[in-house]
Amino acid sequence: MPHVYIALAMAEPRLEVVELKYRHTISPRIPLFRRSARYGSGVLDCTFSLQRGEILGLVGANGAGKTTLLRLIAGILQRQAGEIRLEGNIATPLELRSIIGHMPEHVRWNGSRTPLGIIEEFCILSDEATNTAEKIINLVGLTGQIDEPLHRLSQGMRQRLSLGVALIGSPDILLLDEPFNGLDPIASASFQKLLKSLQQKGVTIIVSSHFVHDLSQLVDRIAIMHRGQLVEEGTMEEVSSRLGFSDLYRIEGMGSFDIEAHFDEEHIIEYAHSPESWSALVRGASQQSLQAIITGGASIVSWTPYQPSLVDLLRSATGLELEEMSFEVSPQILVPLRGDGDEDE
Repeated sequence: MPHVYIALAMAEPRLEVVELKYRHTISPRIPLFRRSARYGSGVLDCTFSLQRGEILGLVGANGAGKTTLLRLIAGILQRQAGEIRLEGNIATPLELRSIIGHMPEHVRWNGSRTPLGIIEEFCILSDEATNTAEKIINLVGLTGQIDEPLHRLSQGMRQRLSLGVALIGSPDILLLDEPFNGLDPIASASFQKLLKSLQQKGVTIIVSSHFVHDLSQLVDRIAIMHRGQLVEEGTMEEVSSRLGFSDLYRIEGMGSFDIEAHFDEEHIIEYAHSPESWSALVRGASQQSLQAIITGGASIVSWTPYQPSLVDLLRSATGLELEEMSFEVSPQILVPLRGDGDEDE
């Protein structure tokens, strides 16, 4: 009997962005003067891919190019170079608009119209049956507000309405620009639960957000943008390892401790102490280091690998300080940013 060989190939990525480029045109200050177009910020040579059902967190400081990237993928902006592929096939902006749901950052829902009326209007504009409007209302959790005037909706309900509009046509790729804006912790948790339920149905989602605590708990992968470029992309663990966080340890103990007797200065990231206790964040703390500290008489309470926050990764990848990022984060959770070179570099 002849042998039969079966080749098992990995599925094509659901969404693939390849060397994407778009730069905004800067208009001359004096319109009467004719001159060649000048180009400003935008997206430069951005490349990444996502499988079906993955959630990608897009992070970066204001002006990094996140919103421009989402608009390019949504087919709203015409790319100047590069490709966007859907399961291996190059997609035109028209094809992208027909298959992708886009939730922009700023949507003002006001007036006396109702969520049901809004969804029905957008269904008509999208050539969708209006009888699907109630299903979308139920899906995004607006059943109790179906006939409520828009001006009476809370910010959380308005965000759900924006998501409902993005879900018209049952897109299997969703692009969400700052979806947690204005949400309290309870509404944010409910919104995340809704996104997880869409993910379980195979929807691929890209979320751009400044609320990094919410984002880090939600996403499968992260993409860090800086000045229009994608400087890091992968799982939190992959990015942490590449940025040098895999070798950091948090050590806490009681009493006094001479940290410089056990670690070189360049390996001490952070050290704090009081008469009763001490805490240190160090690089390269081996089992031998632990034994030497104990032998030296120090009382160790805990010795754990350090898990960096999403802001730690962003600061390390871009060199930005907290005040430059405008992120919703407590400074107490950050690792001090220390470069490998001198301060003058």
